[in-house]
Amino acid sequence: MAKSVRNYFYISQHYKWSLDKVFNQMNYKTVIITEDDLDLSNDFFSYFSATQRLLYEDPSIWTDFFPGLGWMMTSKLWAELSSNWPNIYWDDWMRQTDVRKDRVCIRPEISRTLHNMQVAGKGSSNGLFKNYLMSIRLPTESVEFSLLDLDRLKKENFDVQFGKMVTEAKEISVAELLAKQPKGKLSAESAYRIVYKDPREYRRIANQFKLMTDFRMGVPRTAYFGVVTFMHNNIRFYLVHANLKLEEGCAAFNSSSKIYDVEWEKMSRYLDFAEVYCKPSRWKGKCDPKDAAMIDWFDKKRLRKRLESWGELKAF
Repeated sequence: MAKSVRNYFYISQHYKWSLDKVFNQMNYKTVIITEDDLDLSNDFFSYFSATQRLLYEDPSIWTDFFPGLGWMMTSKLWAELSSNWPNIYWDDWMRQTDVRKDRVCIRPEISRTLHNMQVAGKGSSNGLFKNYLMSIRLPTESVEFSLLDLDRLKKENFDVQFGKMVTEAKEISVAELLAKQPKGKLSAESAYRIVYKDPREYRRIANQFKLMTDFRMGVPRTAYFGVVTFMHNNIRFYLVHANLKLEEGCAAFNSSSKIYDVEWEKMSRYLDFAEVYCKPSRWKGKCDPKDAAMIDWFDKKRLRKRLESWGELKAF
């Protein structure tokens, strides 16, 4: 087992041992998990204390794209997961459709954790996420979350409110967004809705606004039923999956299986591959890792194992 793979094996085993310990031996009902290189905001525990009840009251809550940077789970959920816990890549396993079961995540728009890059080093991901994590800042003012109306976050309330905001946002095309936003031609008085039709369109937007580009089981990071919300220059944007039928109202948020396509993960990984190898300076032929000529090129360079390490790719 390669060292890079072995690290992920150890991480998965450590999670299993730790969660068995706190739930099965120490009999706690709820646990907050953080990585050991995180700085916490002053209201970190206020946030989790106030939202804890929602985990018990709304069975639809957990996560669309599993975060490692500070999260809460219950003993009931661990009882569901523990017997099938994987030996390696536990977080990818959590993202699988049959494990996630349409459950989604409550998260603060302003992060309550900060990845301490001086402590973290490269980590098991070899610094892959550094450019995204290093710009995160903790809030300068604390919030007493127990004083907020958190019932609005329950699914029956949230879907009405969220669907209304997305529907009422001004729709613009991907081309309009990329042409206008860099020149400051979009008004901060409006929110904007942009429909993305495939991983390539999503990546064009994500690269422009420095969002993460990857998909797992067809799910982009932070998505709620295919909608990725972000702020830029005090303007709110909703990136909306083309398969989300907003005209259906709350029914649009009933099943993510109608929205996400697991093939998008292979397509997104293909785009990563193309950015590395399908440059005129490296390869001038057809950019298809299944094409015989390209495979032959990898063989001549003695890079077949590197090609295989990309896993299954889908050219499009």
